Amino acid sequence: AEVDRRGRVLEAVSAPPAGLPQLSVPATPGAPGSVLGSSARPGLAVAASLPAAFAAQVVSVDAANGEQLRLQLTTPISVLLGTSAQLRAKYEGVASILGHAVLHPGDTIDVTVPGSPVVAGP
Repeated sequence: AEVDRRGRVLEAVSAPPAGLPQLSVPATPGAPGSVLGSSARPGLAVAASLPAAFAAQVVSVDAANGEQLRLQLTTPISVLLGTSAQLRAKYEGVASILGHAVLHPGDTIDVTVPGSPVVAGP
């Protein structure tokens, strides 16, 4: 389903519209006009706040495992955010690593501790 930043279901779709990431949350979308439950809030917060520095590279936001948020990028690199706390600091760490590190397909950027980002291989 296509949803707005507050989780209101806009329409049923089989794939995310171009330029928008797929959002996986522990909530089943209802009919258009309904609102996703509170378990979708962390994933919605991430999807709505992705920075311009790398938003276009985000294919999906996975919040299906409660507060363990993960981004999948087009490269294919994944980003482990952990909780939705301190997103700005976490995004700064991701942008810095994307801009300066040599990354390989399957690598994971772990910013669960915002001041100490780590890159791990597959």
